Amino acid sequence: MLKLKQAYIVYPGLGKTTLSKKRTDIADIEGKIFRDASLAPYIGKSEYPNYRGQKVVAINPEYPENLYTYCRGELGAGKTLVSVPKQETYDLIRVLGIEDYAFIMPSRERLAQLEADYNGRGDDAEYIRDCVGERYEAVLKYAASVGKEVIFVGPGEYLEQVLS
Repeated sequence: MLKLKQAYIVYPGLGKTTLSKKRTDIADIEGKIFRDASLAPYIGKSEYPNYRGQKVVAINPEYPENLYTYCRGELGAGKTLVSVPKQETYDLIRVLGIEDYAFIMPSRERLAQLEADYNGRGDDAEYIRDCVGERYEAVLKYAASVGKEVIFVGPGEYLEQVLS
């Protein structure tokens, strides 16, 4: 089992990528970079193109083993894992044997600000609708089904405030 400082499944738009660029102890795992063959050159890099809402054209033949191998090598006792709530993250946590983790979600009062943030960073309309609608409800339901703590982020707050 992989020993981490902490592990969080963080809803998109709450600042996990921004925080990981500030703090070397935060490992922001972007599964799509490992899954999409066109993004393979960005594995292990802190800068990558905005791929939100973009469809995967070609699956990397090394996926998901490339993701698991990378995490086994990069994650350790001093690291805090942050990743988005998707099946690939749930699979990653299971494969790595991580049992102690929590969800960090926007409160319902934070959804309007989240939508504005998505618009501000140039996300497409379909992605935005999904994130403030069905996906939000599905993640809350999943968190409840696995019995994990949900930490809610209020208006004006981001991941950095929650983890400080």
